Order: sequence, then structure tokens, then C-alpha cells
Amino acid sequence: MGKSRLQFIRLRAIFPPEDSLAVTIARLCILREDLLLEVQAIRQETLGVLDSNGPEWRRLYFWRNSFRTLESVRSALHVLSSNREFQKALKKEPREIQKGFDRLTKALRKVSADFLKGLRDDLGGHVLESRVKEALERMDSWQMGLIEVSNGVLGKQHYRFTSELVLQMMLPAKSIDRPERELKRRSRKISILMWAVLAIDEIFNGYVNSRELL
Repeated sequence: MGKSRLQFIRLRAIFPPEDSLAVTIARLCILREDLLLEVQAIRQETLGVLDSNGPEWRRLYFWRNSFRTLESVRSALHVLSSNREFQKALKKEPREIQKGFDRLTKALRKVSADFLKGLRDDLGGHVLESRVKEALERMDSWQMGLIEVSNGVLGKQHYRFTSELVLQMMLPAKSIDRPERELKRRSRKISILMWAVLAIDEIFNGYVNSRELL
């Protein structure tokens, strides 16, 4: 197994701000770290203080944010697809890397069209009052949720019922009878996160190698 190493780099030398390709690659680097953090947080069984409102809430939080990140990745890849310098450099890469970029671009386009775009307002960091109202209206009158009352202890009170509210906001009406099953089905799409992380690594490596920056 190869060892990682640390080294200082001059950021503006690697990413000159007047260079549109460099700026897009820098953007992808930020999004790559976002994705890696999100997938790690989703996969972990326990994460200490981050699970103070339960591991389910922590997974839901990072899962929701991962969709916003994927939308940004899709947008950045679209910019790269129209960049002549990047396309020229990509053609010099091994065939597998070229195929990987193409597959990721197509997969994100499909996921965005089928799943992400319609849920962005519900999942991507926006909690719209209209969506909360709709979720409450769709709930059965017997729907239960937990609250952890702290009796005045700062930071110890938690509204665990918020997981139920978010599930109602996320899922279509037809799945409300079995929200956990529908959520599990949709969460399988999370596998695209690690694929995107690896693809961005290949894109960055191709970029610095083609310009002999590292």
C-alpha cells in the first residue's frame, strides 16, 4: 500500500485565478473533500457527539448535503466538458480514465434528472416552510416522534422527531406507509459518492501532470 505524503504548494501557481480551467479544478478539489467527508459520516456506525440526536439524524443530515454537493460536481464537470484544454489533456490519459470521466458525467446527469433536481429544495440545505407544511399535512394523525427534554441543560435537549419530518419531506406520498424501505432504496444511490471522489482524483492528477505542476 502506498504511503501518503504532505507538501506545501503555492496555490496561485497551481490554480492561477485568470485561468478558467484552473478555477474549475480548484472547485472540484473543494467538492471532493466535501464528498469524502459526507460519505465517511454516512457510513460510520457511531460518531460520538455528532450522534447526540441519534445516528439516523446524522446520516440523514450528511445524506441530504451530499445531493447538493453532487449537483455542484455535475455543474463543474459540465464546465470541464466544454473546456478545450481539458479535453485535449483528457485524450492523453489512459483509456480507463477517459471512460471513467464519461461514465461519471453521464451517471450524474441521470441521477440529477431522475432524483436530485426535484428534491434539491427539500434536501440541499433549504428547509422551506411550504415543504414542512406539506409534510405535516401528509402525516397520519397517529404519527409518533421522540423528544429528549433537558430540563434546562444547555445543548442536551434534542428534537428527535425531526427525522420523521425530514423523511416526510423527502419521500413521495406513495411511500409514506413504508418510509424506511423507500429511504433505503434511494440511499443506494450514495454509492456514486465514492465513484465521484475517485474520478475527481483522476481529473486533478491528469491536470497537474499535463502541466507538470507537481
